[in-house]
Amino acid sequence: MILSDLRTEILNRINNDTTTGTTANLNRWINLAQDEVESRLLSRVLRNSGSFATEANVDTYAVMEINFRSFVQLWQTDSPSVMTQIDTRAFRRVVPDPESSGIPLWWMFLGYTSGFPQVQLYYIPDTTYTINYEFLSNLADLSADGDESILSHLGYDELLIQGAFIRYLQVKDTQRYMVEKGRFDELLRHYRQELQPSIDLGRRFADWLGDDSVEGATAKYPPSFPPGL
Repeated sequence: MILSDLRTEILNRINNDTTTGTTANLNRWINLAQDEVESRLLSRVLRNSGSFATEANVDTYAVMEINFRSFVQLWQTDSPSVMTQIDTRAFRRVVPDPESSGIPLWWMFLGYTSGFPQVQLYYIPDTTYTINYEFLSNLADLSADGDESILSHLGYDELLIQGAFIRYLQVKDTQRYMVEKGRFDELLRHYRQELQPSIDLGRRFADWLGDDSVEGATAKYPPSFPPGL
């Protein structure tokens, strides 16, 4: 469902209470429900991939991705292998020759530069290599009427609607909420119980979909680190 359809369905369930269920409130509750479902999902559906080319004797690169959350893995295709992430402190402590050049086998996350993630490669590239990466992206809030949640494609519309409906019950009327707290708690328990099996099923389905999304990413096990050990 697109955002406007989700709002319409929720309004039907709250008897068209547009005083409490304003457009702004409905949108906020839907996005909160989306965040809750997504945080439990952690599936490949939220994964994206990209690549960049190295330059000789340059070891640090900014990865120009919007809505970036975290890296899943990096690998290079010239000598196909998943690259191993290492901690910057461990790197400085155990690498005997940090200026060595060659095929990049390890990488470090350095933080952000101008809002974009930055990585350092080792060995320092001695020529041009293609570095592929897979990353988790942030799930954008729904704002325009025609926006559709990526979770809708996994059949999570009902969970988004239920999550928003429960939030409506929370804020509808403080006194009524306290009087009917037992009913609310029962609804919440039912929602949580329904949420987990749906999440588990969705995760398995999403993982299955994602198995072929990064061809060659697991071509080899990561090499050992530090060098020579």
